[in-house]
Amino acid sequence: FFLFWTLRNPVGACRPAAMMLHFRRVLPTLPRASPRFVAPLARTMSSQPAAIEIRHISQLDGTGLYFLAKLEGPAQIAACRERLRREIMVTDNVDYAGAAPRLIELNTVNSKGLALKKLPYQAMWATAVVSGWASLPLVFNLPLARWFNDLCVTTDVPEKGDLDTLLEVGSWTWNWMEPPLGTISFFLLCMQFAREAANNMGSVTPVMRHKEYLADALQKAFPQYNSDIVRDYAMATAFDDDEDDIAADEEALEEVRQRMAKLGS
Repeated sequence: FFLFWTLRNPVGACRPAAMMLHFRRVLPTLPRASPRFVAPLARTMSSQPAAIEIRHISQLDGTGLYFLAKLEGPAQIAACRERLRREIMVTDNVDYAGAAPRLIELNTVNSKGLALKKLPYQAMWATAVVSGWASLPLVFNLPLARWFNDLCVTTDVPEKGDLDTLLEVGSWTWNWMEPPLGTISFFLLCMQFAREAANNMGSVTPVMRHKEYLADALQKAFPQYNSDIVRDYAMATAFDDDEDDIAADEEALEEVRQRMAKLGS
């Protein structure tokens, strides 16, 4: 606007007083944003904030549940459970609470032998934690280093004056600790690189293979329900017993209903 006015009034553009006088005449005539487009939303947010707030997974629509069920995260299990519950409600013609027994039945089939299935992963976790913490005293603790040397290494012990500090103890124990620690570290590095290369080629990891096995088994056990919904639930709860959360969903939904009833009254 300023450029257009300057081109039409090259002389007036050089006079600040004329410019200000022209703007005072023109600006009041320009259209302004009306506050009525903002006020209704502001009034709604301020007067009924609790009514529009989502407090339970059952308040989401199907689109939101679908995306949450497909994305790994803290809400994936709840979204898969809610999708399966709705599928049971439609297929078996039951209400929200009436779908719980069948949902528990599916969970029982999927979590059968769960402790045995989790045992290899728990063993790997425990081995990694224990080995990591045990390596520190095995390298720097003199009494433990002497005991380990007498039991497994039988190398010469330095003179007393050469083991006065932690670093001196570590320098002595590193003679036998370096080969296993270095070899294990290099082995894990190579395995990690190999796994990354396999993932880039589309290889299925052991964890994903286990989840797909559970999904196939649950789908065959309950063919009357949508296969995609059943498989998503089986894979999301592959390492989790979902029975407690199924009951907690009903309690949480009842609290939401009571709150909405109070707001309505």
